[in-house]
Amino acid sequence: MKHLRIIPASIVAVFAALLLFFACGKETFIVSAVPDDPSQGSVSGGGEYKNGDKATLKATPYSGYQFSKWNDGMTENPRSVIVHENVSLKAYFSKVPYYRINVTSNNTSWGTVSGGGTYASGSTVTIKATPKSGYSFEKWNDGNTSATRTITVTGNATYTAQFKSNTTYYTITVTSN
Repeated sequence: MKHLRIIPASIVAVFAALLLFFACGKETFIVSAVPDDPSQGSVSGGGEYKNGDKATLKATPYSGYQFSKWNDGMTENPRSVIVHENVSLKAYFSKVPYYRINVTSNNTSWGTVSGGGTYASGSTVTIKATPKSGYSFEKWNDGNTSATRTITVTGNATYTAQFKSNTTYYTITVTSN
């Protein structure tokens, strides 16, 4: 008859824990990523991650909103987090500001303009100056000489097209003897 060897329970428990750890993989953590106000945007990338994995989180604003920051002050979006513990992040959004772009002519009898309106900050807008017959476009009030141009909206602004007459005037002096 063979002898049975009894292994202490503590050694069995440690062995079972190690076996479970290696059989199941690394320890897992939860990355929670949510919007501060769900009506302003959404957040993706949250979920369960293994220790040392990289979680990529993206805050997507809805129309009329822009991403501002994460609750930890970071402004990178999307952003990556190396997971070593449970993480809870909140994305903050703000309303996109709108600005008025005024497009005017120095003389409406000499030419017309287009492209003015109210636009979201960061929008690109095409403004255009079209001279009438007998006149030509000279420049915009900021010195730009392109009759059709694209601007990026960063605040309220006025662009005035400068038109000039194509007619050349001469002075004739008549003297008599």
